[in-house]
Amino acid sequence: MPLVSVVMANYNRERFLESALNSILTQTFKDFEFIIVDDGSTDGSREIIKHHARNDKRIKAVYMPHSGLVSAVNYGCSLSEGRFIARHDSDDVAKPDRLEIQVAYMLANPTVALLGGGFECIDVNGKVLFVMNWPSRANGLHDYLLLDCYIAQPTVLFRKDLFIEIGGYRSVYADAEDYDLFLRIADKNLLDNLPDILCQYRLHPSQVSSSKSSQQVISGIAARLATRARRSGKAEPSWNVDVVSRQDLIAAGVTPQRIDSLMVEYSTASYTDGWRWKNTKFCKLV
Repeated sequence: MPLVSVVMANYNRERFLESALNSILTQTFKDFEFIIVDDGSTDGSREIIKHHARNDKRIKAVYMPHSGLVSAVNYGCSLSEGRFIARHDSDDVAKPDRLEIQVAYMLANPTVALLGGGFECIDVNGKVLFVMNWPSRANGLHDYLLLDCYIAQPTVLFRKDLFIEIGGYRSVYADAEDYDLFLRIADKNLLDNLPDILCQYRLHPSQVSSSKSSQQVISGIAARLATRARRSGKAEPSWNVDVVSRQDLIAAGVTPQRIDSLMVEYSTASYTDGWRWKNTKFCKLV
């Protein structure tokens, strides 16, 4: 069995898919399987995936009707055989030593359940715009997570047994399902970020942070509310919906002004001239 399962979901990312795939297949660390779940793409993605799967036995390609990111990723993780799961996105580019660096850290630090790291933000053509280094555990990561998501999803590697134990990603927190997962893991476990640059995170208009920023804000607030409830010994809010909504947050006591202010902050962070983190101390312009 491989030590690592790299899990990637894809939906109509033909333009960026080749570079995303190659960045995993050329990793310096070799003991991994690559699970690719195509979520009902209607572009040329499937042909690209099939081509690579024919030529590399590490690839497990799955083709399913379009059901959304959470379903696709959870299904991919359920097929994994590795002790660790590494997430990768079909529009991002992993650095060649990403897995080697992270696996070495996780083997040396058995009490850490999930590990992220630094990343370069790039534009649609691959030009580096700026570099992000999130806080480490020693520099307050667990506290920062109560404010916002300070772990980059395409850099995470986590322990599979814990992921299964807590139930994987939850679709009710759509577009912030990764943040909800990180918070739930952090309830009783240690998380960390490495200073190493592990990937190139692509900024473009169709990514979740740009195209679905309003829902991301709503789900992020809801994830923090659920976390505060769990950690105070209370039951999580029962949203009674498939995806948490603005109305659910207001019913839970969040003011419309708070929701609107965050939505403005997210929506005015244009993918073309930066990101909402660009003016923080964690960003280095290039």
